[in-house]
Amino acid sequence: MAQTRGRVITVCNTKGGVGKSTLAGNLVWAFATQRSRQRRVLLVDADPQASVTKWFDLAPAELPFDRTQLTTARVLQQQLPRLRPSYDVIIVDCLPMQSDVTAAAVTQADLGLVPVLPSPLDVLAYSELVPLLRQAQGVNAALQLRFVINQLAPNTVLAREVQDTLADADIAVLPTYVGLLPRTCRILR
Repeated sequence: MAQTRGRVITVCNTKGGVGKSTLAGNLVWAFATQRSRQRRVLLVDADPQASVTKWFDLAPAELPFDRTQLTTARVLQQQLPRLRPSYDVIIVDCLPMQSDVTAAAVTQADLGLVPVLPSPLDVLAYSELVPLLRQAQGVNAALQLRFVINQLAPNTVLAREVQDTLADADIAVLPTYVGLLPRTCRILR
């Protein structure tokens, strides 16, 4: 039976510069180009700064997914339920602050991803978001939450400390992480 309701994934954190837009952009691309399954995918840019929108505006070819900007709580609350039946996956890139826009997006999500960087200040900043996430779960009991640790060098003291600190929030840390490329790797020659 075909799925009648798209899955909404929000990417949120109250801190800027933790990789929200990068994670959202990579997820939307991965879902849209997965060869084993054809999916209708939508990227919702809820950040007035529009970083992920600007990023994809630079694409030299047609994108394999749809995009829209919904930057107010009221519009998100109205439009996400209307958009769900038309898409298999909707990725929402949230703005870097605790706001009614982030709350509206997270409350309607099936999955909330919280990217964090492995530094003491960045890990402490997540504590501002956890109460908002818990409130959203009070409204939407089906909401699943996961931390995504960006730029984490595995098997280090810092890696263990970050994972231990995040475990205190009682939100699962995804077992995979977005790591640093080896310094010897050259992307552009």
